[in-house]
Amino acid sequence: MSYAKSKSRADYENLSSNLRSLASSTNRIPLTGLTYDHKNLIYQALIVLLSAAIEEYNKTVIEDWFYQLRIQNAHMSQIPINARMYGLLHRTAPHYRNYLYKKDNEAGLIEQLEKAKSDIHCLVNDHSVFSTSYLSKEVWGDKKYPSIKNMCILYNRIGIKNIFDSIAKRYHHNFKNQLESMLSIREAIAHTGSTTVTYTDFIGHIDIVDDFINRLDRVLYTHCCIEAGSQYWPR
Repeated sequence: MSYAKSKSRADYENLSSNLRSLASSTNRIPLTGLTYDHKNLIYQALIVLLSAAIEEYNKTVIEDWFYQLRIQNAHMSQIPINARMYGLLHRTAPHYRNYLYKKDNEAGLIEQLEKAKSDIHCLVNDHSVFSTSYLSKEVWGDKKYPSIKNMCILYNRIGIKNIFDSIAKRYHHNFKNQLESMLSIREAIAHTGSTTVTYTDFIGHIDIVDDFINRLDRVLYTHCCIEAGSQYWPR
């Protein structure tokens, strides 16, 4: 399978290029025209935008893949089993939670499950045509923020047991510590606002994220092609 860049990666790279341009133009302005504090605020904002760019990639690459699967009438057997089972959990857990809380509301549980039976049947039937437009949102909905833990959970939901181990195994590079460093700066900016970020700092972080998105996209391409076929990959 010859790798094809996803639309999500192309969108990320366009944003990355704009962020680099903003950082470079800020760096070129002498301190007589823009104070150190002003530059620091700009670089802080760029770190936040860089984190948001990872988040957007995580969301759209899954959303776009599931969209292609749906509009091309893929069968449920082509949808990762983890995604299907998470969808089942997501749709039935509230009913069971209510049943366990009320203890004796068995009739209510049966009624709620009966109402949800078409969705449940679709998820467990390999031969059903994939037509559930909201499954992708269920998958990424609460885990798109790009913490290391969230990304591991998110990509496990589409069948990759540990996304960082998968990338490290293929490319002999583990991005965990480097991404955690950038994300810790983003958290400090959000909660204290007192973090110093220089031009060199920002360029170092964006270089790492560019490399990470490149490798991540390639691992996802291989996984998605094996799961369903290359025709569904969102170019």
